[in-house]
Amino acid sequence: MRKLADIYDTRPSFISLYMNVTKGVDAGYMRRRERECLSALSGDREGSALFRLAMAQVERRLAECQAAGWGAEGIAIFSSPKNAYTELFGTPGDIDNLLVFDSSPYIKPLVQAHHEYDEYIIVILDHSHARIFIVSMREIIHKDCVAEEIVRKHRHGGMSQLRFQRLHDGWVDHYLKEVAEHLHDEVVKCQCIGRLRGIVLAGPADAKTEFESYVSPELRTFLLGHVVLEADAPDGTVIRSAEGLVRQKERARESDIMEKLKSGILRHGLATYGYEEVHIAIVEGRADTLVIQKGYSRGGWRCEKCRGFGAGAPQKCPVCGERPIPVDAIEEVVELAMDKGTKVEFVPADSGIADLGGIGALLRY
Repeated sequence: MRKLADIYDTRPSFISLYMNVTKGVDAGYMRRRERECLSALSGDREGSALFRLAMAQVERRLAECQAAGWGAEGIAIFSSPKNAYTELFGTPGDIDNLLVFDSSPYIKPLVQAHHEYDEYIIVILDHSHARIFIVSMREIIHKDCVAEEIVRKHRHGGMSQLRFQRLHDGWVDHYLKEVAEHLHDEVVKCQCIGRLRGIVLAGPADAKTEFESYVSPELRTFLLGHVVLEADAPDGTVIRSAEGLVRQKERARESDIMEKLKSGILRHGLATYGYEEVHIAIVEGRADTLVIQKGYSRGGWRCEKCRGFGAGAPQKCPVCGERPIPVDAIEEVVELAMDKGTKVEFVPADSGIADLGGIGALLRY
């Protein structure tokens, strides 16, 4: 994501396409946006040529994905043949269709989608089999399995019942330790600790409750709760069952962010709001977390010469005097935040963010 925020050209040459593909390509939308963009580029031969090249590349990628099977409910494609660049991401199906032609990838919907469906882990297990899923945007991005052949019942003859129970407990202990090690290794391998929203434990009641004590102290802080399921439940059922719990915790986290933002503003502390104030805080490196209303856009400008930007519609760039181009000012501030290493959070309008102008920031100092 940060790589996308760093990419730009001196003139529009990038097409950013977001599309719900649950029913295939929306050809009507594609043709309408193509006509609109070419009409806006009328008289700009170079711009029209760059748009047509990028559009052709996008259509090729769409055809390739359709032939291979989409693999996701939605897609995001970024294309600029001029810059020898193309990138494709899977997204949730509830993303809105959008086609933008600009001098850099339009990343705000992708950032919001990642925020909505950031990575979380599901561990589903009984006392002999476990599956570990790393899930992002409703898709399994990695899966690991652990199995241990454990004799469940004491057979008459041979060892005593008491000795069998001690051995059985030892086998289960070894198995649960192995699952905990696999969980830790998966987190390390995917390097997702900084993006991890939480861990859900699923399975029969006794197994997942017992396993919780084997999770490392570091990862235990990410535990969201338990879901009762059969250990052999299909992958899709596991994800759907865990999603409600993840959503519930996400709403609680959003409320906590807004409480910190409001408290900081009331006490004139480590928080600010309003577009200009937030923009300055990010530029100066004081912003720890950018907080934005979901779906919020605002008219703005960007100078292709000096890369300055802001809200409003000035006739000249206030920095260098060049004529700016119209842009989504919220997209620009999201890209700046990503570039500066500032965290980005999206919260619903009814959280109170709308009353603050749709944008705020928690500050480092």
